[in-house]
Amino acid sequence: MWWLAIAAGCYYFRGKIAEIAGRYVSRDKLTFFGHCACVFGSLLFIVPFEMLGFGVIKNLAWMAALWGHGAASMTMVAKNDPLPDFPTNLDFKNWKQSLTDVGVKIQPWLQNVLTRVDFHYLFFVLIFLAASPTVVVVALVGRRSFWVVCTDWEKTNSSNMIWSLVKPRWEALQAAGRKAIVEKCNLFEIGYGIWLVISLFLPTRQIFACILYWHFLKIRYQAGKHKDAWLFFDQTFAQKAVKAVPLLQKPLGMAKGWFQPQVQYQYRPQ
Repeated sequence: MWWLAIAAGCYYFRGKIAEIAGRYVSRDKLTFFGHCACVFGSLLFIVPFEMLGFGVIKNLAWMAALWGHGAASMTMVAKNDPLPDFPTNLDFKNWKQSLTDVGVKIQPWLQNVLTRVDFHYLFFVLIFLAASPTVVVVALVGRRSFWVVCTDWEKTNSSNMIWSLVKPRWEALQAAGRKAIVEKCNLFEIGYGIWLVISLFLPTRQIFACILYWHFLKIRYQAGKHKDAWLFFDQTFAQKAVKAVPLLQKPLGMAKGWFQPQVQYQYRPQ
């Protein structure tokens, strides 16, 4: 759990960290290097080093993949949606009013940032920093980082050796269509959520990660990222399952209701 403490510390002191890092590298470069670290870590992680007695390399690869992607996502969130200025005259004696004032300030920012893919994957990374390493997680963040890195190389017409090796594969993926690839990844994310629920009945259960991951799926759905994937799931599995086992209709209906926004917030400028 101490990884979460480090992540919280980095987020709390993000302004100072960004100020120091900004003297040497721009935010765009920092984002690019973070995604590069994620791709490199993801590739190392899938190599079975533990069979050779080098399990420590696998752990380092896991940390590189998650921390690299998390740093890149956090940088983009700070760049595109900086936090609003909080009230400076907070009165802890009247803490209810103070919390209301903070809520008024942060509400429009939160409503906006919840629609950002960078925030989604920042939350995703924080979920699994304290969870058991798995290839599914590095596959999801590695795919996204690979896309960002290749897009940057393509725009800058890079001449490095790695790009020359990767370029044919990248062009083949481009020909297949970005939307089709993203939809497959969305289905993969949903499938992993279902697996986490199934694994609750296995010795390898991860209860805390499962709960947070389904909140991640809820955020993705309400941001409009998973609607087509859930529609596909409903048409190909849920409807057939209800016909086969009518008792599933009620729990599936409850699950659909859980994904809908429970409260509609309205921001009123002061």
